[in-house]
Amino acid sequence: MSYTLIFTEQYNRRALRFIKRHPDLKKSYLKTLQLLEINPFHPSLRLHALQGKLQPLYSISINLSYRITLELLISLQIAGVGQVDLSQKQPEDLGWFSRQYPGFCWQSLQLDNRML
Repeated sequence: MSYTLIFTEQYNRRALRFIKRHPDLKKSYLKTLQLLEINPFHPSLRLHALQGKLQPLYSISINLSYRITLELLISLQIAGVGQVDLSQKQPEDLGWFSRQYPGFCWQSLQLDNRML
């Protein structure tokens, strides 16, 4: 899976100002952005949702003192379409599905034979 970072003009201005004020953090800042693009869920980034007025935003760590706030945008690219009969599979057979959708509850799944 690939991730793409999209920077707004406002963010670019703030980032330049941050680097000018903290030239010693430039290497850590760039490393954080590289890691974010490779794997936003890497443990060292400490990605977490913010609360309160900043609720739609997330935060990652540059170091213990500095953070980057970001908005996650999810874009899906459909690879194909086909029919899958989930009624013949047990939840343990669909481990890939459970990993992709960890909050999914199999007991609440209503199966029918209609095509969507």
